[in-house]
Amino acid sequence: SQFLPEAYGIDTISGYSAQITSSKTFPNRNVIFTVKKPNGTELNIPVTSNDEGIAEFELYDYHTKQAGQYTLLAKLESGEYGKPNTFTVFADEVSKMKSTVESTKLLASSDGIDKVYATVTLSDNNGNPIQGHIIEVIPSRTADKVQRISEKTYTNENGSLIFALSSTEEGVSIYSFLDTTSNTVLDERLKIAYTEAGKGGFIPTAFAAAGEISGFRFEDIPSNISTNSDISFTLTAIDSEGGVVPNYAGTIHFSASGSNGIYVSLPNDYTFDVDFDSGSHTFSGVNSLNFTEEGTYTIVATDKDFFDIRGEVEIVVGSSSTSTSTTTTGQSTSDLAITSPTPGTYSDNQLEITGVAPAAVQTVQIFDNDQNIGSTSPDIDQTFTFQPSILETGQHTVFVAGLDAEGTIIETSDEVTFTIDVAAPTVEDIIFSPANNIKTGDIIDIVVVTESNVFQGAVVFNVEIAELEQDPTEPTHYLTSIQAPTEAGLYPIDVILVDELGNEGTYEAIASLEITESGDGAIDGGTEKEPMEEEIPVEEEPKDEAPSDVFGLKAQSSDQKVTLSWQPATDDSEVVRYRIYYGLTPTNLNVIVDTIDNTPTWYIPNLQNGNEYFFAVSAIDNAGNESENKSSITSSIPFSMQATTFVPPPTETPPAQVVARPVAPTTHATGPEMIWFLLASFFIAQLYFKFRKKVC
Repeated sequence: SQFLPEAYGIDTISGYSAQITSSKTFPNRNVIFTVKKPNGTELNIPVTSNDEGIAEFELYDYHTKQAGQYTLLAKLESGEYGKPNTFTVFADEVSKMKSTVESTKLLASSDGIDKVYATVTLSDNNGNPIQGHIIEVIPSRTADKVQRISEKTYTNENGSLIFALSSTEEGVSIYSFLDTTSNTVLDERLKIAYTEAGKGGFIPTAFAAAGEISGFRFEDIPSNISTNSDISFTLTAIDSEGGVVPNYAGTIHFSASGSNGIYVSLPNDYTFDVDFDSGSHTFSGVNSLNFTEEGTYTIVATDKDFFDIRGEVEIVVGSSSTSTSTTTTGQSTSDLAITSPTPGTYSDNQLEITGVAPAAVQTVQIFDNDQNIGSTSPDIDQTFTFQPSILETGQHTVFVAGLDAEGTIIETSDEVTFTIDVAAPTVEDIIFSPANNIKTGDIIDIVVVTESNVFQGAVVFNVEIAELEQDPTEPTHYLTSIQAPTEAGLYPIDVILVDELGNEGTYEAIASLEITESGDGAIDGGTEKEPMEEEIPVEEEPKDEAPSDVFGLKAQSSDQKVTLSWQPATDDSEVVRYRIYYGLTPTNLNVIVDTIDNTPTWYIPNLQNGNEYFFAVSAIDNAGNESENKSSITSSIPFSMQATTFVPPPTETPPAQVVARPVAPTTHATGPEMIWFLLASFFIAQLYFKFRKKVC
């Protein structure tokens, strides 16, 4: 009789991989695993059972971001599923960036009675709610009052606690939020303006009345733009009504769509500051636009956390440039008009077509690429909505025609052109260097060749995720490196690519690395990087090559200190130390520090809390050669976790929630303070021996 295999999973943490194993079944047979996520989506993964009839695999962390209960099923190929089983993915630690604060209003009376209700929601880095944590609200003024409204003293199943805020003092109060359970200060702060009762606000009422962020508007772009000149502009966060959202604090990423996007220099990613930007920021200098070729460009600004929050502008560069047009308005001047979609690129192939029609129009016919795709009738408010069938990938030019009661066309709208892109980026090639004669511990450089508008990308190898970085000289090339493992075995290499619209492509086992028992290894799949053509050797003194560039620079802040870590660099002889460049702006890294050895971590002490510092790292070999390029620049802000306002601790004890978490690796202690410790030990030893001589 046929075995009906079952699947079992080990509980894990959101964003960490999970080990999945089958019950015993036939050996060397295809077992189909089905993983049902809490949101209802399913994954089907084929795995071959071993000689003992057991099939197992590792469910990568990209698939375990959502906390909750996962259902597992298994069956033999062309067979029936066995009994379902479950495993649990628990929420990770509190994320100070992903946790949110929402308020009912931003403007209140300073009578001590008018209350602002603030909902604080704790979540991990993947947006999962954190239950059972205590939150302390810290106002910036002593006259401000904070009262917990929630019945429980700790966050509920949605990760939320509700507070009532009031004040008896006019002015602006800034509220900070501390999760006392994990000792985490949230990045988001709340700014409330309190005014004298009956006298209205002394700040723009738009600050208090602004809605949620829905997009961005490009402003102040000059009408005449020439090549190779810096173009300053202003980007404004707007709500659905076009009003400014002054409390927007997200991070935006710029891109250029179209084949000519390689001819434009774009600003770096930027995080809006509520205090200084108030929803609008001007980009200039090194963060301005610069075009090297004439033509028409489409510049896009996208929120890095929410891909559907975006804005774009069309810019004409060259002698013919007379104006720029932004797509945030996109209204037709005709009485019959399409209001949505507006020009742009969308990852949704089921867009609704909406618009307005004059009273004489009884029927609206919709045309897509000159083909009649349907009709609808205007509502009583003279608006219309049409839901087409699935739109094909590619460019669409849409217009509508208005018909009177006799069926005669009396008016047509302006055309709206947009693009549907639901295709995930594909891997055109993957290049390895080296691909053969690989030893355990060797660094393998990887080049993934794909389209030029990849927003995020990574290579998944041996449970590690190596992020891809775009090659500045080859926009379709994305670079990273991995390290050959020390144990023998066959290691698959996966690639994950996400474009700017959020289309995600996962390519499992696109190549593999096999390490033999003797410690040798080779890549199966992909392309080996072509070796440089050998030149006729010239008799001269051999000279050392410079070390490789440093990749994977990360920064971790603490009190008056930033700890840096990175991937080790390689060299033809030996990397002996690293050189750290840092400063208060990314264009002026004027402070240089050398590490004492080749350990890929170092901390910078005596920094000013609250200031943003920018860092880059290069490698130095034993011949004094330095990496050709510095690493990519990263930034961090030192801070102190000490709370300034005392609030009595709650009397109610939250329920215990014990979750086993993976332990982060210990940072190697190689800071400047170690040097002073060694010097002090040396002088104490000298005094000791000198004293002994006198005694003798």
